[in-house]
Amino acid sequence: MSAEQIASAAPAPAVAGPSRTEATPSGNPTANATVEAIPATQKTWRVTRKGKPEDVLKLSDAPVPTKLKKGDVLVKVQAAALNPV
Repeated sequence: MSAEQIASAAPAPAVAGPSRTEATPSGNPTANATVEAIPATQKTWRVTRKGKPEDVLKLSDAPVPTKLKKGDVLVKVQAAALNPV
């Protein structure tokens, strides 16, 4: 396959929609943001020992970090996948 064929077979780049600033009426990205209270705990999957994932993975509560270092951010995760391979 030639370089031209490879280039033409590549998917087209995604078309970007309006930026967050453009999408808000005031131009302020946080103008329409909803502020939610940060919970004290979060759900975590923990590996408790060596073994099969179904035997060693435990869902538990852990404290949400409250003291962030300079440059750290706290991100709310809506959903995540777990692949214990």
